[in-house]
Amino acid sequence: MKKILMLSILAMLVFVVSACGGNNPAPVPQQQPTSPTTQTPPPTTNDTGTADNNAADVAAPFEVDPAVYAEGQRLWEEFCERATAMAADSNNDLFFMAFRAHLNRHGEWFEQFTNGEFADYEAKSYLERFLWTDTYLRMVEAIYNSTHIETADRFRQFTIGAQITAISRQCEDTAAAYEALMMWQYDYLMASHTVFNFITGVNHRASMGADFDPIAASTERAAAEQALIEQELQEIADEIDEP
Repeated sequence: MKKILMLSILAMLVFVVSACGGNNPAPVPQQQPTSPTTQTPPPTTNDTGTADNNAADVAAPFEVDPAVYAEGQRLWEEFCERATAMAADSNNDLFFMAFRAHLNRHGEWFEQFTNGEFADYEAKSYLERFLWTDTYLRMVEAIYNSTHIETADRFRQFTIGAQITAISRQCEDTAAAYEALMMWQYDYLMASHTVFNFITGVNHRASMGADFDPIAASTERAAAEQALIEQELQEIADEIDEP
């Protein structure tokens, strides 16, 4: 009876390993990074609102072509226009009120990822919370705590999929604009190894001085999870082999 039980558990774990990719190495991101350039990215702004090109130095050696920033700015402006119109429609009030329900979690992200105060996040309008949370804070949270940035498909499905679905229930055009902007963020992440904050005009590494490579960290997390599964499989197999 014990052997039957152990075999059942082994079969379940084999299925889990298969679903996670077995012994295959961490997948290579499907979106290829933008080719590095020696050009200086456009000026960013610091807390005083003045131009500050030091952010580009902090981001080195992962530099991004200015044309990429221009496309991102276009997508950002299009999304902001649609999100603002969506917020002005009272039919969408329930969607935006969800940011009241999740105030504590999102406020903690704001404190952790911007060094800002919880009260500052709480004082923002629901539209402002939406822009901060779903275009920046959620991305930063993902690079620190998730393995879902390994491929564009996993990012779309697990990191922004629920947000796309929720927005599309209110306005499909806004959802499409959001998806386009966030897939730009994904490409930017692959190229620069950090997340861009359109609200401040400064990327995460520059604003926090964070010496952190999310791509390497994600690969390490996936490898550690795989090693743990394989260890558990081996332990069960050893028990089954015992007389």
